[in-house]
Amino acid sequence: MPAKKYQPLIHRIAPYSFVVTIPDRIFPFASLVNGKKVRWRRSYEKRLADIQKQFGAGRYGMKLGVYREVCHLLGAAIFILLATVLSKILLGNETAVPALFVFAMIVITYQEFILQPRTNNQHLGKGIADWISWMVPIGMYAFLYVVH
Repeated sequence: MPAKKYQPLIHRIAPYSFVVTIPDRIFPFASLVNGKKVRWRRSYEKRLADIQKQFGAGRYGMKLGVYREVCHLLGAAIFILLATVLSKILLGNETAVPALFVFAMIVITYQEFILQPRTNNQHLGKGIADWISWMVPIGMYAFLYVVH
């Protein structure tokens, strides 16, 4: 029996797992699995398995990689919106936004460069691309609306 894959506590927390698997569950492109056309998570898992069989563990290929980065950009936009709205609702202004952004930067940096390489064999290049796709929108928003 193969050794069980190391899974830190954060991966066993349901909200975290729910959020990081959203792109898997909403994958809009169809794939053939056992001669049957499937969508969503089954299609995503089939494509990922095919790519990793061909290119190795931790690889996503160009199309799946672009899809994931688009999901990261959308996630960053949603985070910016939620941080701004929560700050206004809870404090009546946007004073908490910089603190939320710094917290997000720390969490995303930890996730992309420490957690994901250990748990998903994520390659450094993928971590850098993911980090950039999160940080550029957050940095642009911070520069345009928070700093100025």
